[in-house]
Amino acid sequence: HCWNSTKVRDVKWVDFQAPLLHRDFIEKVKQYPNELIYGWGQDALSGMICEDNGWKVGVVDWCPVIHYSAHTYKEGKSDLNLNEYCQKAEGGMFNYFMNAGLMDRFNKFRELSGGYVYEY
Repeated sequence: HCWNSTKVRDVKWVDFQAPLLHRDFIEKVKQYPNELIYGWGQDALSGMICEDNGWKVGVVDWCPVIHYSAHTYKEGKSDLNLNEYCQKAEGGMFNYFMNAGLMDRFNKFRELSGGYVYEY
């Protein structure tokens, strides 16, 4: 959504809606864990990686992007239905962050995502 802003808004996690990634970030991540193939676990983990390395994450609100919310699955272009997708996403994310000892950080990032303030 275009919030009529002309500034980059600092945020804690990467939203992979339309990312522009620095080469250092790509070299650091290389490949995401398989448990995070569904859902937004990659977004939160990327924010943690950026935080750990002192890298900033910003959102440009003046470029509108439409988020279809699991559009591929709603259109029947996947062998998973939306319920299966959500179960796999939640299960994979929670298992990964729990086993990696990152559940507290993951929950913090979830809380932060609901409180972003948009500048107009």
